[in-house]
Amino acid sequence: RPSAGACCFAMDPLPPGWEERRDAQGRSFYVDHNTKTTTWTRPSSSNPFADGGAADVSNDEALARWLQQQEESGG
Repeated sequence: RPSAGACCFAMDPLPPGWEERRDAQGRSFYVDHNTKTTTWTRPSSSNPFADGGAADVSNDEALARWLQQQEESGG
């Protein structure tokens, strides 16, 4: 039985070409291999173009740089 604070619903599957990853602090982020972009906002298969809006652009750019550095360093 889940605890009182546990989430009890199933999330929509990610759209084709998307992957969930975790950063060094354990935060989830999402990679769109179709466009080679990243976002902190989970896309849904019903709305794969959903994003966090303009306020998230700088965070997404920083995330993309971090991801590129990780891939280049083999991490």
